[in-house]
Amino acid sequence: MMQKNESGISFSQWRTVDLTVFAAITAIAEIAAHFAAVWFPDAAIYSFSLMLPLVTVVFMRWGWQGIPIAVADGALYCFLNGGDSEQYIAYVVGNGLISAELILIAALGKKKISNSAALSMSLLVIGYSAVNLSRSVVYALLGESFLGAVSFAFGFGDSGLLALVMGAVILFVLRRLDGMFEDQKAYMLRQEEERRRLNAPDGFGDNPYVEISDEDISILKKTDYDI
Repeated sequence: MMQKNESGISFSQWRTVDLTVFAAITAIAEIAAHFAAVWFPDAAIYSFSLMLPLVTVVFMRWGWQGIPIAVADGALYCFLNGGDSEQYIAYVVGNGLISAELILIAALGKKKISNSAALSMSLLVIGYSAVNLSRSVVYALLGESFLGAVSFAFGFGDSGLLALVMGAVILFVLRRLDGMFEDQKAYMLRQEEERRRLNAPDGFGDNPYVEISDEDISILKKTDYDI
């Protein structure tokens, strides 16, 4: 277990806080997109979900723990739009299968992906394709038109082409921020080693900050990065 000191928080506490913040941002973005479409119905076709880039970032930071955020976002979307049981099933299953991104992460490793703009965008496209294709398949299994579902999902649906384009822009910006699009165990180790080398505050944040003990460093080095 990560230890806590007087001036900082433990690594496990930081993980909980970070995941909570990303979940909150994803929910707020979904609610904002919904009411923007309600208040400006003529522009509703231009509304889009931010679930795709945000969960992709969480996958890189914490691995599979981004799945509950994606699933919850799907349920929230259906709730806001008064969805029926079919929509709940399609969106919850579809959003959950954004986890297809984890296959590429496991195959290539987070560091290689984070260092490559092309691989980062490929990761986003995999998530986009998996979500929309799986939603379409679920709708087809429930008796809807598969081609109709595909046309909507990959066209101008809430997670359609506009969501992919905007997701790519957002991901392009976020991955340029130090440590944002990086496994957090690797990031903490890098920050702690730099802090100790300079014998100065770790620079991760102002206050509180994460301070890793010698025992924690040993644990992190022996632990595989989360997938």
